Amino acid sequence: MKQAALDLGEASAPEQDLTKTTLDMPEGLPEYFPDDLDGLKRLAVRFCRAFANCRTTEALKRHGKHYTDTLAIYRQRGIAVAVAWRAFADAVQAKDGPLFGAQSKTSLSYLPGNRTRRPNPARVDSCGCPLPAGVMMPRLEPGMTAHFDGEEWIYGNDCDPR
Repeated sequence: MKQAALDLGEASAPEQDLTKTTLDMPEGLPEYFPDDLDGLKRLAVRFCRAFANCRTTEALKRHGKHYTDTLAIYRQRGIAVAVAWRAFADAVQAKDGPLFGAQSKTSLSYLPGNRTRRPNPARVDSCGCPLPAGVMMPRLEPGMTAHFDGEEWIYGNDCDPR
């Protein structure tokens, strides 16, 4: 026997509006992800509230750790917060619903091809001299140093009086 569908009409719970305007990045967020864990956790709470619709402390505890892990990946890759926010917004719109817990990692798939990165630090040898393009630092034993003089590597150790 078939049961008639229940029409709740006005009594039904309002759906979350997941339009682009509601998922716009709020002001006051940093340009890049913070290096300290506490700062990353605070930022993860903001992402979790926006993209998982978490409002209670229990929900933030349950889903926040996954968001912290995902934001750590963004931080490791040197991706700007604005680019990450847009990737999360695109993932929410593609899914047509919030990203709960580990689903936050699906936002990585929505990164644009030309993402904004932190500039890489200059490549240097053991003594701080810049390395030319195409020259790679050799693997060294603990306590060993290497200097590239433009043509060859000069090896030494930390105990050298020079």
